[in-house]
This record gives sequence, C-alpha cells and structure tokens, in this order.
Amino acid sequence: MSSILYVGGNKGGVGKSMVAIALADHLRHVLNRPVFLIETDTANPDAAKCLGDELDATLAADTRTEAGWQTMINAIEQHQDKTCVINAGARDNDAMRRYGDYLHRGAETLAIPLAIAWVINDERDSLLALRDFLEGYPGRVDVIGNRFFDETGTFAVYRDSKIRIEIEARSGTLRPFPILPRPLAAAVKTDRRSPATILAQAPLFERIALEKWRADCTETFAPLLAAANRT
Repeated sequence: MSSILYVGGNKGGVGKSMVAIALADHLRHVLNRPVFLIETDTANPDAAKCLGDELDATLAADTRTEAGWQTMINAIEQHQDKTCVINAGARDNDAMRRYGDYLHRGAETLAIPLAIAWVINDERDSLLALRDFLEGYPGRVDVIGNRFFDETGTFAVYRDSKIRIEIEARSGTLRPFPILPRPLAAAVKTDRRSPATILAQAPLFERIALEKWRADCTETFAPLLAAANRT
C-alpha cells in the first residue's frame, strides 16, 4: 500500500535526516517498496544526496512558498504508486501552518494514508516545536526519540510532559531511534554513503553493526507504518 510518511522536527540537529534516511532505506531494502523521497530543505537535501541513486524518485521542494507546495502535491500525484517519504526542513512548522492543508487534502483526495513521525532530542525546545505542530495538526503523531542524545532511551523530559499525554490520547507512541556507531554515522551523514553501499563494502564488524541498526530501525518504524496502513 502506498502512503505518505512525513518526518518532522522543526529544529536543526535533532537527526531528522538520519531518521529519513533510515526510513527510506528500510522501505526500499528491507520491505522492497518503491520509494519517492521529498526534501523540503532545498539547501541541505542530505537524504536525497545519500540515497538518491537507490530510490525510485526524489524531489526538492521549497515549502516556504505556495509554489513549492504546488510542485510537491502534484509530484505526489504523479508518484502515488510509491511510498512517499517527506524529509521536512528545520522551521517547517510555519510552512505547515500556512500550507499544510494542501498536504492533508491531497492525501485525502488521492486516498493515500498520511502518517507523521516527529523526531526529538532530550531538550525541551524540541518538545515546544512538537506542541506547536500539534496545535495545527489534529491527527496521530508518532514520536521518535533519537538515542544519540539520550542513550538510556528514557527521554524523561518528554515522558513527564503534557505533550506525551496529548500524543497518547491520539494513539501515538514514543519509539527510540537506535544509535549507529560514530564512524558509520559519519559515513552516512557526512560522506553521504548509503547503508546499502556501506554493507557492500565495509569490513565484517561494520557490516554486523549496520545490520543490527537496521533490525532495530524495523522496531522503531513498526508503529508508524502500522498507523499508515490503518489510516
């Protein structure tokens, strides 16, 4: 089933691009689905540069303008046979507030499920951005806690917040995003080598570590993908 998976966070440095890369890699190489990746941060399309050659289609759309949303929504229609992953840029909340209804209405018109993943670190400002997003989006949101910032995976700031209560009232979950060893993370994020490329070239320990990370990502993304299938 095709779906639209929006990866947001509205704050630079929380790991949205790494989550988007992991999600697109999981869809393409683990689930064997066709993938259409959209980057809304046209200045830093990290996920597309990392995975572009392995995916079925990519697009950079500047969602700060209505024209960018026009480009994106029309492209989703053209690629509606694929699972669409949207890697939202930092400060995308303003754009979603102004133009996000295009995405919601587009998904409804095409009868394509829309699911939201929101990436947080261990700081309160990432929660404030989530609260701001929830005020403009009434549906389910699944929270992904980046364990790079909290190795325990407890995310106490989130768990002790009213935002958690709101997320759970909407049937959302908190899932930890696994830590990729630093040399491998640098190869993906900085050198823009895809997980599949690393697996084909890396020594044994690195291959084992990356396969474990992929398996852990499967657990992380399970509620998000299940929500998309139920929508």
